Amino acid sequence: MEDYVGLLRDRLKIITDAAAAHQKDIILAADAAYHAREQDITVGCLVLLCYPARKKPSKLAPSFLGPFQVTSALDNKVYELTSLVEGHTLNAHISRLRLYHGDIEHARELAAADHQEYIVEKIVEHHTSDAGRLEFRIRWLGYGSEDDTWQPYDGDLAGNVSVEQYIDDNGLRPQARADCRVTRDL
Repeated sequence: MEDYVGLLRDRLKIITDAAAAHQKDIILAADAAYHAREQDITVGCLVLLCYPARKKPSKLAPSFLGPFQVTSALDNKVYELTSLVEGHTLNAHISRLRLYHGDIEHARELAAADHQEYIVEKIVEHHTSDAGRLEFRIRWLGYGSEDDTWQPYDGDLAGNVSVEQYIDDNGLRPQARADCRVTRDL
């Protein structure tokens, strides 16, 4: 009986040592992947963001969000990212980032689809509404002229690069400022 228990202990030790060696190999491989990823991710590059563990909104949702643009490297392998659509920033650890291989225009379209938002392709024209508010006829990226919409200059459009450029090019800044003040007062 003692021989049998001794044999079991020997085999258990072999299994435990093999498991520890395997775990060490996994940790070394993960660490090497982090270092390789760290060298690939630089300020200005585009990345995809993985959901936190078990926080994916649904089974059929994509595994990654974005793309986002890396704006700065912070401490402890954390990067500051900027949304290509909304312009907001967030911080994420390198373990949740994957390098995006594609051009910036495709990245913006992908990010807009991810957020279920639309990107302004160009401002077709503008007018003043019956209420005296500035409105723009917007051509949306990926859509034709039949899908153009009239949008008031408010919190949704204020700050949009295409809209602000159109306002400056057409001398509409005084009226735009007045419209923003009215929106904020409401």
